[in-house]
Amino acid sequence: MDKLSLRADSLSEIKDTLPRVAEMLNKALDRTPHLTEHDILLVESPCTSHFNDAKYKDQIVDSAGAIPGLPPIYFGAVGKHSKHGTPIFGGITVYRASTDKSLFYAILCIKISGDWEKTLMVPKGLLFRYYRHIHRVSKYMQSEMVPPVLEEGLLDRITQASIGFLVNSEQIEKYKVRLKRGLLLGGPPGNGKTMACKWLQKLCNDNNISYAVTTSSELEHAYKHNQLTEAVSLCDVTFFDDIDLSFLSRGVGGDPRMACAFAGALDGFGRDKHMVRIFTTNEDVETVDAAFKRPGRIDQWFNIDLPTKELRLALVEKWHSEIIESIAPDVIATRTNGFSFAELEAIKSALVINKIFGKTEGWDLDQALRDFLVYKPNDLKRKNAGFATEEIGIDEEDCDKGDCAPLPPGEAPTPPPLRPGPFG
Repeated sequence: MDKLSLRADSLSEIKDTLPRVAEMLNKALDRTPHLTEHDILLVESPCTSHFNDAKYKDQIVDSAGAIPGLPPIYFGAVGKHSKHGTPIFGGITVYRASTDKSLFYAILCIKISGDWEKTLMVPKGLLFRYYRHIHRVSKYMQSEMVPPVLEEGLLDRITQASIGFLVNSEQIEKYKVRLKRGLLLGGPPGNGKTMACKWLQKLCNDNNISYAVTTSSELEHAYKHNQLTEAVSLCDVTFFDDIDLSFLSRGVGGDPRMACAFAGALDGFGRDKHMVRIFTTNEDVETVDAAFKRPGRIDQWFNIDLPTKELRLALVEKWHSEIIESIAPDVIATRTNGFSFAELEAIKSALVINKIFGKTEGWDLDQALRDFLVYKPNDLKRKNAGFATEEIGIDEEDCDKGDCAPLPPGEAPTPPPLRPGPFG
């Protein structure tokens, strides 16, 4: 066993697990000679941020409880459901690297002094390959991310109120201040809340800050299994994706016991490490219980509304050059009055699909808008946010011709024809 960087109070507990870790790695590696407990390197606080990305997650090949004979602990927030990526279990978990299929390593997650501590266990001679794998994943993830388009200064304020505090944690600790912060991002769907969170996750990767992503269903699971505290405190930053605000209400429409348990978990009694929780919701933030609008639970909330023309223009200007050379970005921004960013992206998809499948000869904005109205008539009527045909620039006579006229009851729109595939 080689100790790279470990807290003294955790060494004895970690040492007890080494023989079983060696056995599990031998099973995964299927090689001779077999590893022993003396062939394993230990590293404190391994990078697990890519576990939250389904595209780059590492594969679980084996898991076991920290105590022999007991199963691993399945955390409600990051263990039971894996749609966000690779879960982390309490106990021993063996992984196969996503960018190096012959690289196997283990992570031990045990509770030390009230906090869950993660330790990387990797065979001697493979540590460089592990770090190369982490570097590759980080590079790939960063290359795909660009800052989201939001109103001027908003992204900076959100960043400073969350990741900025963790980046400057050493300065804060100098004044004996422990940092627990909560942010709530509200507003109608499709306007940048998710993209803002993805950008914050990139910043977590850049600064070696651990984070987890959880949903309302996962919180329910954690509550039922008495794991709420672990679910909200396992990582430095926890993102609560599209949270049901009934969890934050003791009144009408809420579950008082669940709300009280959740509030207690956010307080994190007995936990003194810095933590940031970021909530997103499409609901009215005014319905949040006043008990949650206090320091350490939800300190600040930001509303992200429908984008202005200037913001729509900024997004369109990032589209592929073929599109914006054929259709002036200002024209697209003007004719999509009241559209969310997500709906604007749907217009781009319609433009591309129509051109590729030959429905239009070139880049036809009129046809893309008609197609959008056909597929989304109910949404447009319900939102009543500038989606009238005259506001998005569609000729009423063209609509009467049938391209964007309402369909008869029960009749579905006809998709563009598919090109023949390689197998006919």
